[in-house]
Amino acid sequence: YPHFLSYFRLKKARISMIHSNVPLLMKVFRKKTVDLIDETGVDKFTIQKARSDKRIASCRLDSLCKIAAALNVELEDLYEEIQVLEEGSSCTEAE
Repeated sequence: YPHFLSYFRLKKARISMIHSNVPLLMKVFRKKTVDLIDETGVDKFTIQKARSDKRIASCRLDSLCKIAAALNVELEDLYEEIQVLEEGSSCTEAE
C-alpha cells in the first residue's frame, strides 16, 4: 500500500469522486446561468456541465477559470474531490 494508506487495510478500492460547488456558489453570489454566460463568454452547455457532479471533470480548464473569475473565487473552490468506498466495502484500522 502507498505510505498514506498504510494506516488502513482496505478490503475494496476507494473511488474518487468530484463534487461540484458551482450550484452553491451561484446561489451564494446570486448568479444565474445567464449571468455566467454573459460574464464569461462560456456557453450554456458548459455552465450546465460545471454545475453537475458527474460532468464537471469533463469541463475545459480555461472554462472553469472563467467561471471562477466570474464568481470571484479560486479555481479550487469550484469543486471538491471526495474519497468514498465502493458499495459493500469497508475500511478497518491496520493492527
